[in-house]
Amino acid sequence: MIKEISEIQILNKGNQNVSYHQIYQRKIPRWDKLYQLDKKKRETLKLKEQKKKEEINKKEIKECTFKPLINNNSEYIKKNYYSNNLDSNSEKVLKFFSRQKFWNKKKNEKIEDLTKGEEIKELSECKFIPKIVRI
Repeated sequence: MIKEISEIQILNKGNQNVSYHQIYQRKIPRWDKLYQLDKKKRETLKLKEQKKKEEINKKEIKECTFKPLINNNSEYIKKNYYSNNLDSNSEKVLKFFSRQKFWNKKKNEKIEDLTKGEEIKELSECKFIPKIVRI
């Protein structure tokens, strides 16, 4: 079997014009001939599929005219927030923690104001005043 395959390779290398008919006239097992034909067919089908996919992609790209509308605010935010690209990671972390402290402080102040307001409301509703008699 190996000798027979090598004969086909030699024929193909030596003479490029050798047809499959000439190869089949040699004594090569039938299954090997069928395998070679199938292999060649699969290769051509793969090439055709690739070409089709490329053509479809080219058509889709040509037809693609979508351009998203971008909000002007996003450009403003991008320019201002990300403008300082030279910051190191530690500086960014410090900025993050300072913002978190600020927001936490604001939240606590708001909670204190609400609780004080509720306490004052409760005390204003109390109308009972005991009379203290001194003896």
